[in-house]
Amino acid sequence: MSLLLALALFTSAELASKNVAVEAQTNAEPQYQPVQQLFDGMREHNAEKIANAFVKGATLVRAKQTGQLKDTNISMFASSIAKRKKDYMDEQIIDYRIETFGNMANIWTYFVFYFNGNISHCGVNSIHVIQQDNDWKIAHLMDSAYQGNCEDFIEQYQPK
Repeated sequence: MSLLLALALFTSAELASKNVAVEAQTNAEPQYQPVQQLFDGMREHNAEKIANAFVKGATLVRAKQTGQLKDTNISMFASSIAKRKKDYMDEQIIDYRIETFGNMANIWTYFVFYFNGNISHCGVNSIHVIQQDNDWKIAHLMDSAYQGNCEDFIEQYQPK
């Protein structure tokens, strides 16, 4: 997968914008651990950490505004992020909620994605996690990029 395709998963449009302060969160819920691992792995350019956040057979999907779905190979995604050592990619969660039933949970997040310190895009993630052998892993991650101004998005969805 080309570098451009890897970024396409998480980039709907290049936005000319200033840095917006978004609070970093400490997410203590065990269900959230693989999500934190994924985003930490992206910041660290660590392909193994990214890939290990997912169960075997997991899916990574972009929901386009047209209603079409774009699947991304997780291994190729992890590898492409790891190769971008000069670029800093930071997905910040501005708010989230978790619904849990037994060994499965759904995590809904509002995010802002920073590329080299500038807002690239924002939107929502719908993440399904499963507990296997006392570890939570991502089974499915679908995201959709917000089509408006990310500063407005932050104002709307950041907890007051």
